[in-house]
Amino acid sequence: MFAGPMKATRVVWWEGRPDGMGTLTWYGTAQQTMAAHDRLTSVTTATQAGERQNEGIPEDQRRTIAQICADAIGDLLLDGVTPSGTGGGIRGSVMVTVPVLTAMGTSDAPGFLEGYGPIPAAAARAIAAGAPSFTRLLTHPETGTVLSVGNEPYAVPADLRRWLRLRDGTCRFRGCTRPAARSDLDDTTSWEHGGPTDHDNLAHLCRSHHRLKHHTLWAVEQEPGGVLVWTSPAGLTHRTHPETYLGPPATQAPQPPEAPDALRPSDSPEDPPF
Repeated sequence: MFAGPMKATRVVWWEGRPDGMGTLTWYGTAQQTMAAHDRLTSVTTATQAGERQNEGIPEDQRRTIAQICADAIGDLLLDGVTPSGTGGGIRGSVMVTVPVLTAMGTSDAPGFLEGYGPIPAAAARAIAAGAPSFTRLLTHPETGTVLSVGNEPYAVPADLRRWLRLRDGTCRFRGCTRPAARSDLDDTTSWEHGGPTDHDNLAHLCRSHHRLKHHTLWAVEQEPGGVLVWTSPAGLTHRTHPETYLGPPATQAPQPPEAPDALRPSDSPEDPPF
């Protein structure tokens, strides 16, 4: 392979473009760039032939050669693996902030792509719907507080932590008064079981009741409004409500009276027996 002095200047760079677009430029050797272009052309031609034979694709939704080529290079770069295995298990990521009303389709306020700036509402909604290779942030429409960071294993942002600390006030196990500031922030449904890092899947538990949840037969679910529904090993259910309702409380159906031997606040142990 040619190894002249110019080869040392090979480089890739990215530039932002208007309207949520960008350019990724690869400056490499002539033979590599030509071979890559030839491969893209072959992939594009084959893909277009397949789409033309697919009668299920409306005519006005058929992609042009240029569009197929751009989509193909995007797929190859985002998900491809080299013959030596480079890239396996590695995903590119960017941070996208999406106003929650935009995600719901009731506002056209733009999203914000970190390192780029505002992006159109339609693009923000597509990302919020679960586009791969993106971490979405859903924000409160008035305060800007982060309400959700998707379902990736991601540290809870400081503003969402403050919001949850204000909402909960204390450990959310029945009768426990340990302050939220000295409790753990727990995923009600754990991330490995599909639980997102959202305001309605997080709640404060003191260390003792955190262990109780994970190492005993107690179970918990979270209802709208931050209400936790605990189920004891005996099958009794207990609801705990947040100290502060940040927004209208969820409307719940009338609950039957608890059994006489239901766990009372004074019965709550400081530490579980293990």
